[in-house]
Amino acid sequence: KGDLQTLQHFLRTTGTDYQEFLRLNEKFYKKLKAQGFSDIEYYNPSTGIGQNEPYIKTGRHSSYLYAHRANEEFYRRARAFLHHHTFDNKLDEILWGYFSEGISFRKMVKLCHRYAYRVHVRTYATAFRRVTKYFPAWFAFCREMQAEAEIEIDSEL
Repeated sequence: KGDLQTLQHFLRTTGTDYQEFLRLNEKFYKKLKAQGFSDIEYYNPSTGIGQNEPYIKTGRHSSYLYAHRANEEFYRRARAFLHHHTFDNKLDEILWGYFSEGISFRKMVKLCHRYAYRVHVRTYATAFRRVTKYFPAWFAFCREMQAEAEIEIDSEL
């Protein structure tokens, strides 16, 4: 809907006719195709549907979905650890919260500088050390979650 409004605004402000726009658009796509350009997004010139539509053409779609599920599970477990573990102090809990949301360590430092933790987190290495010291406890937590999931599956059978 937003793309259509942008197109309508463009046509109004430039005084371009819609049919003329479609002809130029089709000519543009033919020229790109002749030069060997392969658009990764589906585009149907007769309907004008294309950009931001769920018809992405890639050869690695299944590997993307697998990686996406793995990332989703990684961060889900990190968030679960945030809610179940008792951290040494509030700053470590905040940093783990950032970590569980996928925020980079460099960005964590910037966020800490905004919220009065400037003295405690000066570099991304400091943030990294404060987060990674909880990895052994997190790994143990993840193993427990896995064991509980296996027990639930066995009891269902």
